[in-house]
Amino acid sequence: MNIDSDDVVRAKADAFYYFTDNISVGVGYEMYRPSDVDLDIDTLNASFRYSF
Repeated sequence: MNIDSDDVVRAKADAFYYFTDNISVGVGYEMYRPSDVDLDIDTLNASFRYSF
């Protein structure tokens, strides 16, 4: 991604496990690395989903 001549690396991955058609749990990871500053942002998340 190129924003105002600054390079940014951003990646995201999510995985879900479905116990049934209606119930699932998930985990995710996201990284964000701008090139113009010394800043690394890593995000880890978890989720629960019930569909009806």
